[in-house]
Amino acid sequence: MTGQDAIKFFHWTRSRTIKILHSLSVETLDYKLPSKRPRKDSPGKIRRILKHIVQAEVGWIHRLIMKEKETEEYDISTMSIDEIIALLERIRAKTVEWLEENKDNSLGFPYGKKASTQVSWIMYHVAEHEAYHLGQIVLIAEMNGQQIPWI
Repeated sequence: MTGQDAIKFFHWTRSRTIKILHSLSVETLDYKLPSKRPRKDSPGKIRRILKHIVQAEVGWIHRLIMKEKETEEYDISTMSIDEIIALLERIRAKTVEWLEENKDNSLGFPYGKKASTQVSWIMYHVAEHEAYHLGQIVLIAEMNGQQIPWI
């Protein structure tokens, strides 16, 4: 996998995430799945899933691969849908910028001197991870009666 290949994966997942977010109401964003065993850290809200998606990309790519020392907190709990979309786009722009610098290079190298996990696997995993959570977002939205566009 090259940087250009990874950019395609990331564009595919993020474009669908944003398309879904544009269709959501604030009520759906805050809808909590009913649970027989409620947990404080339950991912039953779309906002929590979105925060998790952001944290995964920042943690795996920005900190581990790009070696950023970023300490920004992502408090999605009070953001509007437009603010969440802007955050997702800003985070993805940083990732794509790094990939553009490596677009013709193979990403089949370890992310660190003592690491065996390849950058290509991390890139694929982060893109696939977002796609997986999109399914959860759609399910939660539909359980709240929200109509979701075909993605």
